[in-house]
Amino acid sequence: MIRVMICDDIEEICTFFKKAISQTSDMEVVAVANSGIDAVKMADEVKPDVVLMDIQMETRTAGIDAAKKIFENNPEIKIIMLTVHEESELIVHSYLAGAVDYINKLSKPNYITEQIRKIYSEEILIGSTIALHIRDEFIKTQKIQKSLLFFMTQWSTLTESEIDIIRLLADGKSRREIADEKSVVLATVKTHINNILRKFECSSTKELLTNLKDMGIIEYLLKTMEKKHN
Repeated sequence: MIRVMICDDIEEICTFFKKAISQTSDMEVVAVANSGIDAVKMADEVKPDVVLMDIQMETRTAGIDAAKKIFENNPEIKIIMLTVHEESELIVHSYLAGAVDYINKLSKPNYITEQIRKIYSEEILIGSTIALHIRDEFIKTQKIQKSLLFFMTQWSTLTESEIDIIRLLADGKSRREIADEKSVVLATVKTHINNILRKFECSSTKELLTNLKDMGIIEYLLKTMEKKHN
């Protein structure tokens, strides 16, 4: 008999999962918790085989925090996260905390009980759904790293004048204001900006500034400008 503990702060959700499990002949609900804190205590007391854990309860990551403590105290317990928001970041953090899979709360009862069986029997060590999110997060990280490397490489090719123009654009200056401040004709500023956009493969100054802001470069430039004026 597979001993299951349910943890969710919504009573109706707990009832739904209890009903799904009660319709099987090979599993039973041994405990129900309504918070991450209670889940940790109950897991220590009843030692379930499988825990169904809601991700967001008293806090946004209450379930993840509870899963981590349960895994540390009882690594033999299989933890399956419950969620309706399939956010890759939260799901990956759940896996790192010790969860082996997650189930969408809107899943059909047969799917829920089948996943419990598979995880309990170690037929799958990492659930396919959680594995997909790990892959997506890894791909996203790779793209960020490649993007950052590209921007830093291109940054090294900028002239002092081009960096100064980016700094002024970040400060909200128009092309005309930049020309006046640098005592050059407007055409010169436009040429510099076009060269900058070409180097960073951006179609507009808005796109350029957004990308540089995401990487923390704009914040650095504005700080250096502030020091320069002080």
